[in-house]
Amino acid sequence: AWGSRSQRVSLLTSNSAALGQTISSKLNWMQGTARLSSGLLTARRMLRRSRRGVVPTILVLTSGQMVDIRRATWASRFVRKRGIRLVFVLTGRSSGGPMLERLVTSPHAENLIPIATMEDLKANMGSHVRRIILDTCSATA
Repeated sequence: AWGSRSQRVSLLTSNSAALGQTISSKLNWMQGTARLSSGLLTARRMLRRSRRGVVPTILVLTSGQMVDIRRATWASRFVRKRGIRLVFVLTGRSSGGPMLERLVTSPHAENLIPIATMEDLKANMGSHVRRIILDTCSATA
């Protein structure tokens, strides 16, 4: 997780129950603008230890507010050129959608997932998480 600072919530794991509990207890919404470039590069470093034979994916939960759009654009290209899928979950009615389309992996419709509000995400966490997992997880590379 990152905003103006980074916070690792969990290492890579195959234990979904433990991951869910860790996310629920440690992940907090860092309101305000984000330094996306730093977060993308941190996630890429973490994915060096990912399983072979699957497409690594970075999932970004954002309100669309970024302070470093030029650096974020560079970092997103850097990450995507290394075969990492970049998916954004956009919460709220931000006007950042068109800008985020330049950052996500193509096709944009599959990799830019809108959710009405952060409150909606919290209230319907199970259904949103299920949809995000079904939309983003691939079997193999």
